[in-house]
Amino acid sequence: MIKNYLKTGFRNLIRHKRYALINIIGLAAGIASCLLITLFIKDEFTFDRYHRQADSIFKIITDSGNPDGTIFMGSTFSEAEAYSEEIPGIRNFARLKGARGKIAFDGVYQDLKKVVYADAALYELFDFRLKSGSFDNRLKGLESIVITESTALKYFGKVDAVGERLQINLKGDFEDFVVTAVIEDHPSNSSFDFDMALSWEKLRSNVNEGSMYWFLTNITSFLQVEEGIDTDWLVGQMKAVRDAKNPGEEAQEFARQMRSLLVPLKDVHFDASYNRYANGMKPAGEVRQSYILSAIGLVILVIACFNFANLSIVNSVKRSKEVGVRKTIGALRKQLTVQFLSEAFILTTVAFVLGIILAEVAIPVFEQLTEKKFTRNLFDDPGLMLGAFLGVTTASLISIVYPALILSRLKVTQVFKGSSIVSGKRWIARSMVTIQFLLALVFITVAVAIGNQHQFLVDFDKGYDDENLIRLSIPHENSEIVARQFKAALAADPNVLSVGAINNFDEAITLKKPNESTLIMFQGTADHDYLSTLGIEVIAGKPFSDLDRKRDRSYDQPMDVWINAGSAQELALTEPVGQLLQNGRFRIAGVFEDYQLFSAKSKMNNIMLTMSNWEGSAFVTNNIYIRYRESFLAELMTRLEGLWVELLPFEPFNYRFEDVHNAQLYAEELRLSQTLQYAASLAIIVSVMGLLGLVGLSASQRKKEVSIRKVLGASITGLILLLNRGFTKLLFLAILMSVPVAYYIVNRFLEDYINRMPITPRLFILPTLFTFAIAWLIVSSITLRSARRNPVEDLHYE
Repeated sequence: MIKNYLKTGFRNLIRHKRYALINIIGLAAGIASCLLITLFIKDEFTFDRYHRQADSIFKIITDSGNPDGTIFMGSTFSEAEAYSEEIPGIRNFARLKGARGKIAFDGVYQDLKKVVYADAALYELFDFRLKSGSFDNRLKGLESIVITESTALKYFGKVDAVGERLQINLKGDFEDFVVTAVIEDHPSNSSFDFDMALSWEKLRSNVNEGSMYWFLTNITSFLQVEEGIDTDWLVGQMKAVRDAKNPGEEAQEFARQMRSLLVPLKDVHFDASYNRYANGMKPAGEVRQSYILSAIGLVILVIACFNFANLSIVNSVKRSKEVGVRKTIGALRKQLTVQFLSEAFILTTVAFVLGIILAEVAIPVFEQLTEKKFTRNLFDDPGLMLGAFLGVTTASLISIVYPALILSRLKVTQVFKGSSIVSGKRWIARSMVTIQFLLALVFITVAVAIGNQHQFLVDFDKGYDDENLIRLSIPHENSEIVARQFKAALAADPNVLSVGAINNFDEAITLKKPNESTLIMFQGTADHDYLSTLGIEVIAGKPFSDLDRKRDRSYDQPMDVWINAGSAQELALTEPVGQLLQNGRFRIAGVFEDYQLFSAKSKMNNIMLTMSNWEGSAFVTNNIYIRYRESFLAELMTRLEGLWVELLPFEPFNYRFEDVHNAQLYAEELRLSQTLQYAASLAIIVSVMGLLGLVGLSASQRKKEVSIRKVLGASITGLILLLNRGFTKLLFLAILMSVPVAYYIVNRFLEDYINRMPITPRLFILPTLFTFAIAWLIVSSITLRSARRNPVEDLHYE
């Protein structure tokens, strides 16, 4: 019996090729989208759960104790070890610390991007899979190193690289390191992101006692605790140990103001409270992105199922006489229902297979879109495949239930009288089409809005000109001397307009505002051409010039500083020049224009600049900014690279274009906009497919009316407008409903930005006109064919 149902189903689908093809393509597109999104979401929400001891592992984060608001940081050098020794219930601990250095290989010098120092216990707490070597011999010496599989292939061309040597410069000199173990690359749902791991003992041999203060929170630490331990009690015990280890004043008193908190390993990926130091860990994930993608996948599947149901209703009209004949020769209602469900099952299965193929082909594009590299494909996850198949099959079968019931309940006399089986019921199909276009319009409007916000951030007035501006990043050691050498060498270059240098702004001071709140100012040490190179003017006080180079920098006299205008305003300084700050430690020598130090996602930064003292100074100015003539960039880059090799022969050439870097600061907005653009395009395509079915049904039912009107002199244009009128009303209804929904979503999205674009009517008008034009033109191709049909073909039986 089942065989007969399937055989008959295949025959009917082959007979109705157009209906089957449109249905399969629409449903396959929805399935492919859902599979990709489900793969992403499952990967995100299973981060670090593959570690067998994940339930007992916690990451330490530090509450800064800032009275003006909690600031979370990493842990210190000594915390994890001290807690493990002093507190019962802590079974083990492991620490990670990012390493700075460079590697020499085949005469080429490269920066080390993903290198860490790691405790030996790291390999006991977490499941790193060995490819060669053994963790037992990883600490035979301070120069042992554990590397990933891809690193072994990169440098040695083989996975079994145990015993091979690498030359690494960590503290000024190159040293030999021996590979003692090779591990598999970290899976895509792992928080770890290092390529090489040095021993913790190597770090300990290189640090001084000052690096172990309990307020220097630049370490990533993990604790493994006994099962069932109360974490609140544990946090209290950690506070007691912290206080006991820091009994003194000043630095230790500052350390006592802090406290350690615990984040379960399974929650680390979405914990953005601490993300300052990478230390071999990936940045915190965006849980919002997962929710947005989930919503997109669900909506696309709903649109695809609506399209499936809508086309099924349309197809049911064409098969009404077939049903009438079947009933006449004895077919039962149950048999007819099963027949139509069988056909739906065949369609769904074929669409599912096609959807899998589309998803597999689209994975590289999807990885680029989400900036995520999956270590497994769809076929590696049978649970995902089975769940997706059951979900899609259930949704599709539900979609076919209504037209199947209509056909199975059809009366034979009703068919042969020519009565429409969907008379009075067409509102269901129309409602589905309206909802499809409503969702598609919301998609495209939100995509355009996010794209416009991205461009708004890119074009936002940063207070300086970032075009034709290169930044060189040089090592901290002797950075002022090297910066001066670069500047002297480029002084006579006609392609270079200006050169200035500054440090990393990695220090800050706090000042009290008149309302007793705290103002945090980023502190930078710059040379006298820094502001002019960026195109920033000093608007009050002394110019930022070389006349102040040899200023006394001792604390016996106030240090001359320059601050931005916004900071002077926040401090309520009407005449800021000459004012003293921080109990007389600083004296304002000048005020410069506001400019954006980081990104336009924050307000204009509060900045304090001091003058770099070239003569015998130890101050860091490791960022060299070069303003150049645009048409001579190729010549300049050749010159810069040669100069770099001459001055820093053992350093890789490290540069960036500021305008490109600033645009990359808003990659999240660009990625989200592109994702929604793809979703909107897919939603419109599937929606138009459903609309074609509805218009085709209307044209089929009204073909005699169209023929009579044409005989009576109706023009083709008039007939097209007549046939398009119904769908045009639906589209206008979808437009009216989509505007408030899209406005709400866009407004909620923009609430997260300090600098946000205005929401104008144009935002809604352009996507609406585009969608309307596309739908109208495509549907008109169907109605045009009906309007141009020879009336004789439809009236010769009358």
